[in-house]
Amino acid sequence: MPVTDVVTDYGGCNAIMVSASEDRTCKVWSLSKGLLLRNIVFPSTINALALDPGGTLFYAGGKDGKIYIGALNAKSDYGTQTLGSVSEQRYTHSLVYKVVIS
Repeated sequence: MPVTDVVTDYGGCNAIMVSASEDRTCKVWSLSKGLLLRNIVFPSTINALALDPGGTLFYAGGKDGKIYIGALNAKSDYGTQTLGSVSEQRYTHSLVYKVVIS
């Protein structure tokens, strides 16, 4: 499946990378170890990614128009890393604004 977006944090030699693909997955990678840390399945294809400055979350923009929140450090590899989605107009605007400014 084609990759739709890739983001990396500012971890230097311990950097984490998140990639999104048309198969509805986001993969969290350790660049220093060259390992896939986890594979997270979302309800929709993810077209855009943004990392939270705190280094524990990422935001995933779905093809369905929703913004999903995933945890970088969750223990499970099931879809439970999806902490929530923002689909109502009143919340979507404020979350997108936060991601862009951060």
